[in-house]
Amino acid sequence: MSPARIWGMCLAIAVATVPVRAPRADAALFDQFPGSLWTSNSTDLNRFDGAGTQGFVRQGARRIMGSSDWSLTPYLGYSWRFRTLNSLYYNEHGPMAGIELSRGFLNLGLQQEWQIFPAQSASLSYPSAYLTWYKSIDLLGGSGRLFGIPVLSAPLSSWGRMQHDFNAYEGPATLGFVSQAVDWFKLPRDTVFRTQMLYSWRFRAKNNAYYDLSGPAAGVELVSGPVNLGASCSWERYPARGGEATLFRIYLSSYLDWLL
Repeated sequence: MSPARIWGMCLAIAVATVPVRAPRADAALFDQFPGSLWTSNSTDLNRFDGAGTQGFVRQGARRIMGSSDWSLTPYLGYSWRFRTLNSLYYNEHGPMAGIELSRGFLNLGLQQEWQIFPAQSASLSYPSAYLTWYKSIDLLGGSGRLFGIPVLSAPLSSWGRMQHDFNAYEGPATLGFVSQAVDWFKLPRDTVFRTQMLYSWRFRAKNNAYYDLSGPAAGVELVSGPVNLGASCSWERYPARGGEATLFRIYLSSYLDWLL
């Protein structure tokens, strides 16, 4: 049995086991219309990746199933990923359409992608299946003190994605991070001064020479609403090439979400 069929069966079984509310005469097909936008723009001072940008924009229509813990969301979106150096098999962009089953901090989905690979002058249309998560907790439990020092919070967070792209370019892949931050104090305009340490990874099965990496990082950020301005030092390993590097980066990232 093909991997695509296995993923499809898993999603179908998950949907079938979700409790569904009894229909109401006045019930709308969808309960909410969530959307989101994430961008990250950076430059490394070592001229290894060069300047880069990546992100996505997505608009969905959510159906709450059973209790509020379960939801099913079809969506449309567009994603991109570019950098100026070592960009072979890295740069890509294109639209996507999918459906996602969510509960708590977990999301299981199927997605159709139409991706353009500029370095290869190629384009592909292919399905993919994925599982994502995001979880954040304050290790201080709201006490506001770290070893007796007054701080705002100490968020421990993790985001990750496991996926299988049924194409000849990427194959099975995983990426994500685990981060421990400390929000120390507020500056004018409610800007938070943050320090953080994290470990990140990014691997895939095919064309991974300029993609695969893992390693720790440390940095500082100024956080103002949805915008993060930061500088970091990362120690990265590149298993596909058998090398490693210490990189200094400056970045500006943002995340917005909404309900229409």
